[in-house]
Amino acid sequence: MDVLRFVARNQDAASPVAPAQNRRRRRAAVVAEEEEGNWVLQVLRVQSRPADGAVAGADEGSESSERCVGCGAGTGSEDGCSVRDAEEFDRAGFSRFLRKASLMEAKLYFKMAYLCNFAYMVPRIKVQRQLLPGRQTFYLNPLNLRGIYEAAKGIYQQMLPYVKFHLRSHGKSARLQFTGHSLGGSLALLVNLMLLIRGVAPAFSLLPVISYGAPSIMCGGDYLVQKLKLPKSHVQSITLHRDIVPRAFCCHYPEHVASILKLVNGNFRSHPCLANQKLLYAPMGEVLILQPDEKLSPHHHLLPPGSGLYLVGGQAVDSDTSSRVLQSALSSFFNSPHPLEILRDSGAYGPKGTVYRDHDVPSYLRSIRAVLSKEMRAEKQRRRWPIEAYDALTKMDGRHVLRQLQKHAQLLVVFLLSAKLLLLGVLLVIRSK
Repeated sequence: MDVLRFVARNQDAASPVAPAQNRRRRRAAVVAEEEEGNWVLQVLRVQSRPADGAVAGADEGSESSERCVGCGAGTGSEDGCSVRDAEEFDRAGFSRFLRKASLMEAKLYFKMAYLCNFAYMVPRIKVQRQLLPGRQTFYLNPLNLRGIYEAAKGIYQQMLPYVKFHLRSHGKSARLQFTGHSLGGSLALLVNLMLLIRGVAPAFSLLPVISYGAPSIMCGGDYLVQKLKLPKSHVQSITLHRDIVPRAFCCHYPEHVASILKLVNGNFRSHPCLANQKLLYAPMGEVLILQPDEKLSPHHHLLPPGSGLYLVGGQAVDSDTSSRVLQSALSSFFNSPHPLEILRDSGAYGPKGTVYRDHDVPSYLRSIRAVLSKEMRAEKQRRRWPIEAYDALTKMDGRHVLRQLQKHAQLLVVFLLSAKLLLLGVLLVIRSK
């Protein structure tokens, strides 16, 4: 299993060994990495194409042994996922899975989005293209998975002394939270899991990872979160309603596109998610959908009108609703619009295109700020006049209206008393003159 290899490799990295054993293990790890790829390549199941014989052997054994923990037992199993027609949702059907983010949650997401935007603005805070000596070609490309692995290792090694110092200084009150935009969000998730699995940071010190417009990087990620005894909310992925990057790996690929991927890279032939679900990697943790104002981007047909931030699966639903139904709802969202449909539009390209507009971090910051301002105005209005509006009062019965009036009657009494005192004061001033 991919995620189990991920856990095993990082647990081995956390165990102390003697220097000689460490050198032998390092040499063996290098050989193993050359033969079967590093742990991220095992997680993502994409690496350089092996020899034809190895590919043939892998194809023969994949049908019997290879499976994805997120897909169940694989093709042909009742517990596994099956390729079936996606359930169609309309706005009413999809909205029943949505819960509006609270004011406190919106404030937290705005702060994290501000940090992501700040990192882009400060020239010295940027991801270097070369993190390890001797690596002359390194690019942050989702398909260059060895580059992602080196980036995660480099960031982990750079942060490790500061993390240990912070944990020693603050003890049990120390807290760590990771956030990032686009590929930075995926790297933040990997570093967070590395700190936990290698035993550097306890689980209670790691706050939820919040990512903005990050691509999915694991097949069976929810199983890994469950195995680590973490809540599903430990991974919170925020995506703009039309952002192409979160859709790129978790959308359903047409049969001809899947065939091309299998021809280009032999590892795709045995990739369980692509074989069973026609996608590369499934969404992990909680998914939040951010809909901006219509002036910035057209509204999504599955979301309620107006701007808002919604958690998928946070709304109370029927007891017979399973995780498969939620996955079907998420699949319906990520496939409309489909990335191929977005790229087919000539207006998607360039600095003013829809791809840049719906993925740029200032768009996330601006949209969350608009949602936060909207919620704060509504909260102030509720505090200023807590009784429901007239159109809402007309729908209530008389007893409920009386209870509301009795609850806030002191406000009316104070207001009348102040008006009476003001009137008496004006009369006294007039009589004195």
